[in-house]
Amino acid sequence: MRFFDPRSDDPESALTFDKMPPDEFKRRREILGLSRKQMASVLGVSTETVYSWEHGRRNITNPTAILMRRLHVCCECHHVCDDCEAMPPYGYVCEGCRHRFFERRFTRETTDSQL
Repeated sequence: MRFFDPRSDDPESALTFDKMPPDEFKRRREILGLSRKQMASVLGVSTETVYSWEHGRRNITNPTAILMRRLHVCCECHHVCDDCEAMPPYGYVCEGCRHRFFERRFTRETTDSQL
């Protein structure tokens, strides 16, 4: 989808991005296990704004859509973060927990193989 900068007359200044539908926003919030109030706190907006996004009363801004698609719950510390790395089949691990994650998995696998 292409959106034009209203401050510019240049059609080449168009920005391209995918618009996030309200149902996707709500589904992602629920997957993260956050209430509307908690989601508002994470995004730095009001609870009313989150409600409006989920019900299609307001358009979800591009930076918010990008952030929502990057947010995951860390399988180690259970915090919501945007720097998580996928670690199949365990889930996502944030930067701060990565060392602990590998240490626990390596210790467990070494112990199991010695039995």
